[in-house]
Amino acid sequence: MEIWIGIVALLIAGWQLSLQRREIARATRLEMFKIAADIIRSEIALREKIIADEKAKPNKNWDGKIKPHVEKVNDVLRPALRRIERKIIEACGGEVGELKELPRHYVENEAGA
Repeated sequence: MEIWIGIVALLIAGWQLSLQRREIARATRLEMFKIAADIIRSEIALREKIIADEKAKPNKNWDGKIKPHVEKVNDVLRPALRRIERKIIEACGGEVGELKELPRHYVENEAGA
């Protein structure tokens, strides 16, 4: 009888250990996504500051200087940030469509992707 109790306890401990490992892996993945989102946000903020500084200068030849920054922010960085945020939401077990407070264009663009 004692052997069976020990075997059952060992099986339960093994099951708990596997659950803990899965939770650690999930938390690590979420932290990775969070760090990536923070890096992209800081890159967007940096490029927006460059754009604002160029526009604030007295000369009006800023269009050519800011165009690469505007294109990078709008074409690369913001879509990447939305994809990462979507992955964070999905990793937590949610769906983008469940978030009613998001702007309509965000939900429409990401729900179809």
